[in-house]
Amino acid sequence: MIGLYLVSGVIGALFQLCFAALFPDQFAGPMVGASAGVFGFMGVLARLFPHREVYLLLFFVLPLRLKLHWIFWGSMAIALLSILVAIRTETGGQVAHAAHLGGLLYGAFYVAALVRKGGLMRFLPGLPRIRFV
Repeated sequence: MIGLYLVSGVIGALFQLCFAALFPDQFAGPMVGASAGVFGFMGVLARLFPHREVYLLLFFVLPLRLKLHWIFWGSMAIALLSILVAIRTETGGQVAHAAHLGGLLYGAFYVAALVRKGGLMRFLPGLPRIRFV
């Protein structure tokens, strides 16, 4: 688990560095935080349990019941739109949106690679069979 968290963070940082190389005015700056690792876990959970429902507090007040796959796609859309806005308006802000996207994608691809190799079932034998097409 700690490996997934750390590698998601590193992959997220690499995504942010790639965008900083392409658009130095928008994405340059220090990176501090753990959000890419958290987004990596979110990608893993969304791929393993896409129809599991969880509760989110919208604005810390309104409870929303959403399936994990909607949270995954919503997070992906927010990260992509934030990157596009930063590029378009030439204001990068202080949030590493590309790192969030990198962590999320790594988590999703991590599960896909394990399932394709059959390795996931060795570690989680009680998990129902998952088939990605």
